[in-house]
Amino acid sequence: MNEVKMMSCVLTLTLIVTLGFAANASTRFHPRLLRVRLSASEVKQGDIIQLDTWWENTGSVSADENDMVFVHARIKGMQEDNRAYPLFGGDYSPAPPTSLWESGYVMRMHSQLKIPQNARAGDYQILIGIYSQLTGERVILDNLSANQGNESYLAGNFKVMPKEEKTTKQSAIIDLALFPLTASFFTPPSLTIPASGTVTLSNKTISVKLDKNKPAILSFEGENGGKLYGDAFDQGPSFFLCQEKTGENRWSIAKPLHVTFALSKIQKEDARYTVIIHWGDVEAAHCDIFYHLKGNELTVGFGNVVEKSGYQLLTFRMPELVSVLRSQHGSRMAIPWESGRLISLSNTFNGEMEHHSDWLNPMLAGLVYTHRILAGMQLETPDDILRSHLWDYNSNAVAGLGVDFTHRYAAAHPSLQFVAETHSQVHILIKESTHKRVLTWVDGAKLLRQRMTAIPPGRYRDCLIYKIFCDTPGDGNPTTFDEALNLVKEIYFLTDGLKQIVYLVGWQHHGHDTGYPDVFTVNARLGGYSELVKVMDSAKKYNAVISFHDNYDDAYEDSHAWTPDIIARGPDGELMKGGIWAGGQSYIISSGWYLHHGALKRIRRTLAMYPIRESYHIDVLSTVPDRVDFNPSHPQSAKDDLEGRLGIVLAFQQDGVNVTSEGFTSWFVGHVGYFWLLLHDDTHAYAGDEAIPFIPFVFHGRALYALGWPNNDSQYLEEVLYGGNFSTDLRKETPLKQILDRIYLINAPWRMLAYRQMEKCERKGDIIRISYGPNITESDEKPKSIGPTFVEVNSSTNEYCVVVDGRLISQNFSVFVPGEKSNTWVAYSRCERELVYPTPKGWKGSSIVRGVCLTAHGTGERVSCWISKGEIHLKAPAGQPVRVFMKTNQK
Repeated sequence: MNEVKMMSCVLTLTLIVTLGFAANASTRFHPRLLRVRLSASEVKQGDIIQLDTWWENTGSVSADENDMVFVHARIKGMQEDNRAYPLFGGDYSPAPPTSLWESGYVMRMHSQLKIPQNARAGDYQILIGIYSQLTGERVILDNLSANQGNESYLAGNFKVMPKEEKTTKQSAIIDLALFPLTASFFTPPSLTIPASGTVTLSNKTISVKLDKNKPAILSFEGENGGKLYGDAFDQGPSFFLCQEKTGENRWSIAKPLHVTFALSKIQKEDARYTVIIHWGDVEAAHCDIFYHLKGNELTVGFGNVVEKSGYQLLTFRMPELVSVLRSQHGSRMAIPWESGRLISLSNTFNGEMEHHSDWLNPMLAGLVYTHRILAGMQLETPDDILRSHLWDYNSNAVAGLGVDFTHRYAAAHPSLQFVAETHSQVHILIKESTHKRVLTWVDGAKLLRQRMTAIPPGRYRDCLIYKIFCDTPGDGNPTTFDEALNLVKEIYFLTDGLKQIVYLVGWQHHGHDTGYPDVFTVNARLGGYSELVKVMDSAKKYNAVISFHDNYDDAYEDSHAWTPDIIARGPDGELMKGGIWAGGQSYIISSGWYLHHGALKRIRRTLAMYPIRESYHIDVLSTVPDRVDFNPSHPQSAKDDLEGRLGIVLAFQQDGVNVTSEGFTSWFVGHVGYFWLLLHDDTHAYAGDEAIPFIPFVFHGRALYALGWPNNDSQYLEEVLYGGNFSTDLRKETPLKQILDRIYLINAPWRMLAYRQMEKCERKGDIIRISYGPNITESDEKPKSIGPTFVEVNSSTNEYCVVVDGRLISQNFSVFVPGEKSNTWVAYSRCERELVYPTPKGWKGSSIVRGVCLTAHGTGERVSCWISKGEIHLKAPAGQPVRVFMKTNQK
């Protein structure tokens, strides 16, 4: 095999050979890990190792379900459950799934291992294994000599080096078993039109070709000839069922289950299939799968589920609803992973991802497209799962999007497997190019945002939003309420009176993450209740709103308000545990149940007891819209839980208080006024993919979000490029220079762009330009652009500029923006230098301008500035804001 010859020239780091194959293949699913290739044997903290693996099924049957592969990195000699250093690794869904691992075939797939920034330096082992998604039980591999116990198999070694040290770039091959010289590599079915025939849904815009004998999309065709595929490998849907008597869960692809389909309805724009699922000779369930075409949108869904006595239907898997081929010109896939990843089919490996509704996947939507036609697919409920995959085989490759519809949630016992959705659907929007214009992911993002009508609350316009971390158990130097007010006062003078919305963290009980769900005991060592109320009132003098950082997700057993009645139950029926935080072991509150069993009373009492105004921050709330409560007396689906969370938000809003929350997820857009963090990291989802601002293009201007606390130049540029504010928890000891850098270099441009939608993304080499439209307003009048608005970043030189309505307002770590006082502007530069910016409108060359430093206690020394040839020049000090004004207006 060419693959084997190619690998022989790469360093073999470790050779573990399992001699002798079993005389007869096992009569069960018995996977064997043949080979592992590491992209590097030495890596620095924060780096990524690319990992290729080759597998063979030496058993006689494929798996009964689609198992997961785990990859763990452990320091040599340490146990897997060690807590003395950061544990890291990654789980992934193999592609092809283990249910298709036929006996004797070799499967090759790609994954990656992200090394944490704080990983302990030293020699690590890579441990690999397979486990059931249903039970968590690990699968026995045919790699006996590599087993380290608990079905965890040694697959190689690597070294983590400190960031400042050099590393070798040498890759490594590890053979764990004899590679079959005559191996047959897994090849998906060929792309063929089924002999059974087809049916077509069509209108003036698109036609959709379906398989006549099973509910599967074969292709989409636009009116101008653009073509996309559907179920490219003719898999058809599969179903996950439970036999209640035995408690056994099985996929319909495994014996003894089998499925029959019948086309029960076909019209010009509608098709419906009846599905009957048998467990052996007994009918276990039946349901409908439907397709509805309207304009450029195809809706696919299920309904009319009937479960026969003794059986439960859990999941509908539609493996590929829309896909593209490598052979199609410009074929790409975009997924929501960490704000957006773009996958080219030109150089990739097999892989598959499940995109659950969380802040890693802020929106359950994706794109596939060619230069001529694209499809945007969006799910309708957080109970369902978006699936993306890449299958690379010989001369072609396919990238596709599918869905797992949830009817019931799987649990440890059939009695806990409750119905989540009686019907659900997914929407596929098609756009075809006109006039030979090349389509990109930007067109898809704009297509998905067409129905977006939300406008962020005006109270956050021209506003500085941040937290002050006051206290946590064991903190020897807390920031008291009075000290927090002093920081607010200093920022007031340093920003010339900019409005502030400030959330105190750790204001209750013994500090951060203590006492929940009770919030009616104020932290005594910060000043107590009377001091807190006094500080909140005094903040008005400094144009500031002081509010709280709260939490409606976590509960602690030592809380005054502890009751197990509001705690969600896990799939094992036990109280659901969360993380171990400062308050100890947390338990997860069932939001859907809590809304009417404690939350509303808590909200009313909070607003009555504390002088809360305008805004309130609830941690976690928006981050995890996929919580499920398996309490048998009142189970709550993810959709039920989401409605509970939105009900909490609405209860605050009814008293004029807008809620902000933590992680950005689409379900809360239009409800939560501001998101503390839109995740963006350079963690690859698929080999060779690239980061794109997919989620910002859908939501910018319709939602307000931050991107974290930038710590280096490239992170500053990313935040400006992705249109986000900064977010952090300030302390009394946080250096003012750090605070000012983020206020002026991140927040100042953000305030001028926050209510605008992104319109174009242009790249020339290392230079990226994102262009914006006009400010969105609440009036019916169409907003107008005064001039071009864009952000341009050169990633190789770390140079950038921000232009708003034709005026340069920021460049290369400096700004010149309108001030808070009438007819004033504020300048800022990270380093000492002469700034040159366009002269403000109405300021003529003959005008006498003045500059004065802004300090933490008021105005300071004069700064030299002058107007020449339509530009204002300023001798900017390093890290010191300067108010600039005409002499006739200010003294």
